[in-house]
Amino acid sequence: MKTTAKFKSINKKLLFVFAGCTVSQIVTAYFAYNFAPGYENMAFFPLLYFVIYLFLFNYKMSETKYPVVSLFYVIMQFIRFVLLPPAIAIAGLNCGVSYLHPTEDSLRISVALMFYEFIVTAFFVYIFSRRNAPERKTNIFADKDYYFWNSGNHISYFIFIIFSIVFFIFFGSRDYINFFVMSANAEARVAAAEVGVLQNVAHQCLLIAVITLFIMTLSFLKKKYDFAKRRKYVFLALIVSAFNIGLIIGESRAIILYSALCSILLMIAAFPEHRKTILSYIFVLAGVIIFLMTIYKTFYAFKYTSYMDAINRGTVDSGSISSTLQIYFMGPEQTALSLDFSKLGGLSPMQPVFDFIRSTPPFSFFVKDSVSTTSVMFNEWIYGGTQQSGYIIPSVGYGYIFFGVMFSPLVAILNIAISFLFEKSAQKAKTAEFFYLFYYCAIRFSFFMFQNTPGIWVKVVIMLISGGLLYSIKTRNREEILLEYEMRENE
Repeated sequence: MKTTAKFKSINKKLLFVFAGCTVSQIVTAYFAYNFAPGYENMAFFPLLYFVIYLFLFNYKMSETKYPVVSLFYVIMQFIRFVLLPPAIAIAGLNCGVSYLHPTEDSLRISVALMFYEFIVTAFFVYIFSRRNAPERKTNIFADKDYYFWNSGNHISYFIFIIFSIVFFIFFGSRDYINFFVMSANAEARVAAAEVGVLQNVAHQCLLIAVITLFIMTLSFLKKKYDFAKRRKYVFLALIVSAFNIGLIIGESRAIILYSALCSILLMIAAFPEHRKTILSYIFVLAGVIIFLMTIYKTFYAFKYTSYMDAINRGTVDSGSISSTLQIYFMGPEQTALSLDFSKLGGLSPMQPVFDFIRSTPPFSFFVKDSVSTTSVMFNEWIYGGTQQSGYIIPSVGYGYIFFGVMFSPLVAILNIAISFLFEKSAQKAKTAEFFYLFYYCAIRFSFFMFQNTPGIWVKVVIMLISGGLLYSIKTRNREEILLEYEMRENE
């Protein structure tokens, strides 16, 4: 029976992938004549994805050591190699940003580099994530519920939460922080607001404070649920999770995604028997928030009296869809721009080292004004010196610039390896706080695994420092926590 169930499960998943790749391949082939010069070889992307998926990833995610990162890899590549080709083919000459003009040769090379990077990284993920047959998957909270009882030093947590709120009130940007929905008919777009160092610190402290309050409340409700087994504690936990998920910083939809997935993982660990309820509730909530934020950004809702008014007056065409996918998921245009940028020369072989140092607080303060990062130079080249941020160098483009064609996939491999490391740390975590923190970092790296590493690293380091220092403050050891748990269990 187990073999039959596994076979059916694998076939359902494979059927979905096969259907998606088939539709993509047919649409791409039909509009292949419409490809802008340089993109033509993308016609083979859907077929490549299906072949690699069939031979390397046609298994249950429970059979991998790193299910979260592996799932992200499969989904991200599905977007890039199955959804992106037909979008670019249909859009034709309007498939990219109108003011960016990479050369045709660079576009053809970038398509080949993406092809090459996919093959190399797929084998890397397969080799290092597959679980050996004798290994048994374990959940760190499966029979260790008492870990939820250790929510750190409550006094320190409360002091930090109060400090963060006061600090935000005096130094934070209230227009930059929203809950659940961003205001339409605003005086200006949130993305255009200038945010200083002190304001960024205030926003980061507020983020950690909200996460900490969620974990503290969840730990309290978990204790109650352990002995009463009442569903009301699960629903109360879901309500509290809404405030954690609903915190909007700037226009970042990614933060909503990180918070939602981390909340799902932690709440399923706390209430495994209510898995379906947790998944449906949080996915719907996060989906609605991200949808409204997408309307805000795509239809410029801040210019109108309401979101509905923005939708009625806005327009979406194949060109905008294609260019958006390229920007967010590192399409050929982004890579081609980095190839054209590399032709300028003048970059030192030590530049990647500096990029990492510049992206690692507090070391970044010592080299802040010495040399520009590659990302800053890249954007200054794009904007003619008028802007230092906006576009991101893809992983394969960054690898090509500094390591050449053969070793261009090394940057993506590094991103995936770091993601694996964070997920492994989360699996070995001894408290709910570090479980959440390490999975937050793993998901963040996974979501941007095809971007240059320094750009991801800086945000992760800030998260580790701000959260790690707070969560390292302990008042009780493991034996005391276990003893309290056993005493309550025997009451």
